[in-house]
Amino acid sequence: MKGKNLFKCTFIALIITITAVVLLPNVKVQAYDEEEASSLTYSAHVENIGWMDAVEASDSEETALVAGTTGRALRSEAYILNGYNLPSDIVLTYNVHSADLGWTGWKSLGEVAGTTGRCLQAEAISISVEGLENYDLELKYRAHVAEIGWMDWVTAANTQDLSIFAGTTGRSLRMEAIQIAIVRTEEGKAKDLAAAKEALQETIEHAEDILASVNLEDYNNEADIEALQIAKEELLNETENAQIIYENETATENEVIDALDNLIASIDEFENTLMEAELNKAKETLHEFEELAAALLDQVDEMTFKDEERAAAVQNAADELRNAVSDAEAIEANPEVSPDELNEATENIIDKGNNVINVVAEAILGEDIDSANEIENTARELDSYIFDEASLDEGFIDAGNILIEKITAAEEVLNDPEATADDMEDARLEIVEAAKEYARQLVEKANNNGHELNGLLVQPDPFLDAMDKIDNAETVDEAINAYAELLESRIEVDHEYELKEWAWDWSDRAKAVFICVNDGDIVEVEATMSEEIDPEPTCEDAGTRIITATVEFDGKEYQDSKEEEIPAFGHDYADPEWIWAGDFTSATAVFTCRNDANHVVEVHTGDIISEETLRPTCEGNGEVVYSATVEFEGREYNSTRPVVTPALGHSYQFDEAIPATCTETGLTLGVSCPVCGKVLIAQVEIPALGHDYEAVVTDPTCTEEGCTTHTCTRCEDSYVDTYVEALGHDYEAVVTDPTCTEEGYTTHTCTRCED
Repeated sequence: MKGKNLFKCTFIALIITITAVVLLPNVKVQAYDEEEASSLTYSAHVENIGWMDAVEASDSEETALVAGTTGRALRSEAYILNGYNLPSDIVLTYNVHSADLGWTGWKSLGEVAGTTGRCLQAEAISISVEGLENYDLELKYRAHVAEIGWMDWVTAANTQDLSIFAGTTGRSLRMEAIQIAIVRTEEGKAKDLAAAKEALQETIEHAEDILASVNLEDYNNEADIEALQIAKEELLNETENAQIIYENETATENEVIDALDNLIASIDEFENTLMEAELNKAKETLHEFEELAAALLDQVDEMTFKDEERAAAVQNAADELRNAVSDAEAIEANPEVSPDELNEATENIIDKGNNVINVVAEAILGEDIDSANEIENTARELDSYIFDEASLDEGFIDAGNILIEKITAAEEVLNDPEATADDMEDARLEIVEAAKEYARQLVEKANNNGHELNGLLVQPDPFLDAMDKIDNAETVDEAINAYAELLESRIEVDHEYELKEWAWDWSDRAKAVFICVNDGDIVEVEATMSEEIDPEPTCEDAGTRIITATVEFDGKEYQDSKEEEIPAFGHDYADPEWIWAGDFTSATAVFTCRNDANHVVEVHTGDIISEETLRPTCEGNGEVVYSATVEFEGREYNSTRPVVTPALGHSYQFDEAIPATCTETGLTLGVSCPVCGKVLIAQVEIPALGHDYEAVVTDPTCTEEGCTTHTCTRCEDSYVDTYVEALGHDYEAVVTDPTCTEEGYTTHTCTRCED
């Protein structure tokens, strides 16, 4: 069948590969199970609301979802990003700038960045992601900020770089919401465009193959030819348009995909039109052979055979052909029928029709062989005197030998399993020709004897009539019957026959027995049989078969008939169809009689038995099998209906994050299922931070040494080093002169400590 419509799935899959590449969101990742998609979600902790539902990262800025609020003047305070089924080479961290705190530290997936319960607004967010470049992807994000609104999109760095962020710092403006999108890089877009063009080129080539493969001369229906011509022109136009797009070096990916979609749609339309044309063509062919089958069956119905086995074989072959025609009619009545199904039905009719022809040819040949084998006895019974006279004639002897040769050759053909109907017909015609020559010899001998035979006068004209009938004979019986009729013409006395009786035999065959009122001559005439069934038997009521015998004799038609009862054949119920209630609490077995589809019995079940054959788990579906049993006409019937119970889904148990200290390691937030024990997000060890010492220098004094004190800014651990010796006093002398009444003195004062 042309245009199997198989290409479509291939190109749809290719388009999916082009437009939904190997990562987020909901895109299957090559390193993971094909049934599990990778995704990135993000959620916001918002003033007066708390944690809002997580949203999923989109594959374009235009369709990005909002985490947080806009237009409500509510500050966002913290954010959590989560990844699902991400490839191992993708590492994502994020950092939130909070009021009064500044940057709060880089967080891994599943950790809270920012604050909760402290009424501190988030002002900016920085996201770092490593590994996306391996998939020709990049992460874009932006912030909605008070007094500004949505700010420009920012591309995430592949290192932890706080100079790249969304939002503001140092302006005390609250960040209210964020959006995240995973988009193709320019290099990825270039690959997508190349893949789209490759798909377009392959589709163009496929369209060209289709256009080249369809010949409108193969179809006869004018409407189909017109529809195919229109569809072909449309497909040709779309192919040419697609070729223009393909050759256009500036064509965008969307333009290429649009051209691909249009071309696929045009191919679909053409193939649908082609399928309709093929369907009509198949129907026309089927109707043609149905008519030929009907004509063949009419001919077969008019045939009679002396041998009962041959008659039965012909009847069986004819019945098979009738069944094939009935099956074809049923197939054609199906509104969903395909051309292949119609063609198969046609082939079945052809096969069964050829079988009828072969069986009929075999039967006819067999009949003529039988008649040819009996021709000598028949001729002797008709008139032993003429036969004995003819048997001495050389021409008659030659004719008999030729007939024997033809019979032998025909029997070989009849027994040859490879012989065709034509072979058998050729063999039969040779027998008939030999039998005709044999009959001519008998007629010539009867004509040459030209005297009264058995006391009856032979008339001259019937000899010529007999020769004409022999020349026109098509069977052995017709040839010998011409000779028999010649002998019957010898009788001068006209018979006047009347029907004496009908003779019926056990096989429902009949003969009409006529008796001549003049001389008591008896003539038995084999009747042509026909039968009618009226009424037809049903499951519950008997029918009647009316058998009619018809004879044409001496210019008149005679009929006789007999009736016999056909017993009701009773119900024959097939296995039931089961109808289950939607909640599987009950079921009904519907039994339909094979003999009459109108005879339907519904049997309702009692209790329904349910058995849980497979318990559902967090990730796997379970199964419950419902069983129903009914009894009907002494037999028990059962039905089971397996029903899938959905997976339970994981419960979530959070393993709290433990911050790292200066001297001890910490852990990230972990998530596991308490039901099945599966670790959904493993805790990751955070290395010890190490001390962050701040040095305070104590200068030496005159009497005390100096030093440097190092104190950790996080845990206040300290140590002292860099000691400096005491400076000693640096005295300065001041002389106080003596006065008249007081003595003078010198005062030494230290310039540093005033000692």
